[in-house]
Amino acid sequence: MRSRDDIESYLTRAEVPYEEVGDDGMWLVRDSSLGENIAIQTADSLLLFRVKVLELREVRDKEALYEELLRLNASDLVHGAYGISDAAVVLTCTLQLENLDYNELQGVLDDFSLALANHYEQLSKFLAQLIKSNINDLINKSEDPEKMLNQVIVDMNQQLVEAKKQVAVAIADEKRLNKHFGNEVAKSKEWENKAMLAVRSGDDELAKEALLRRKEHDAIAAQYQEQWARQKALTDQLKTALKALSHKIGEAQRKKNVLIARKRRAQAMKSIQETMSGLSDASAFETFDRMAEQIDQMEAEAEAGAEVAEQYTGDILKHRFSELEATAGADVELEALKRKMGLVPAEQPPIGARVASPEAQHEEEELAELEEALEELKRRER
Repeated sequence: MRSRDDIESYLTRAEVPYEEVGDDGMWLVRDSSLGENIAIQTADSLLLFRVKVLELREVRDKEALYEELLRLNASDLVHGAYGISDAAVVLTCTLQLENLDYNELQGVLDDFSLALANHYEQLSKFLAQLIKSNINDLINKSEDPEKMLNQVIVDMNQQLVEAKKQVAVAIADEKRLNKHFGNEVAKSKEWENKAMLAVRSGDDELAKEALLRRKEHDAIAAQYQEQWARQKALTDQLKTALKALSHKIGEAQRKKNVLIARKRRAQAMKSIQETMSGLSDASAFETFDRMAEQIDQMEAEAEAGAEVAEQYTGDILKHRFSELEATAGADVELEALKRKMGLVPAEQPPIGARVASPEAQHEEEELAELEEALEELKRRER
């Protein structure tokens, strides 16, 4: 039976990175194809190999995965087999320690490395949907609607710039084709004039050659005219599409502003609701009421203390006059109120009492001055 030293010597000979764990005959071999540790452990007369491939909690369609594992066990594995252990898919193999040799251990390690390299992509497809769902969920949680909308507008404006460049190129091509068409028409007319000149000169052969040249330019002009017509139709379509795109961007900008306003309102409402929900059983408001009662009590106690201090330690006469001043006008105001309501007769002015107004007093003084002046005049006449 092979010993722990024999197994370690096999691992050293295989030139694989490994480390011994504990004193129970266990080694971890690092596999470079997937980066997983292949655990090797002795158990009585057996040598166990095990590596974890993937977690079952990340698999949505487990039945399909199990079918795939059975197919791989039957067709692709020489040493070991896929199985389920501790809610994970594992690749395991068992060898007898009694007749173990280096080639068997090397064969298992090679088979594991090859299986991990070739099968992981096939098995990971069962994770794709869940991983994609998790990624989308993370994206949705991390997305800021305002930033996303602004980025969409930026992207659309960039597309508009590119579209304008394409339309500009199309317009330039249209103008170039139209110019070529005009040049060929002019050359055709020029050769026609030369043919007419040759006819007038009596040189029909030269006239025929000129007409052939005119025909060539007419054919080229016809081609340019056809290309120009197609290019013009395409340019008109691009112009229409550019206008539509510009209109959509403007509409998107308006919608963006509305959506951002809605988002901010929603955030404000959410913040208010969270704040209100945090005030469970109106505890904060009850605290305010309780504090107000305590402050009222403190104010009342302070006023009572001041009153007692003034009565027993201050100026007693001053305190009595203060009380008198505070209540002196109450009887007069009560009498006036009763007289206004008709409950007591109106107050009669004193008989014989006359109070001269300032105007009447001034008239009496003037009258007295006039009488004195009249008496003085009479004395002079005597």
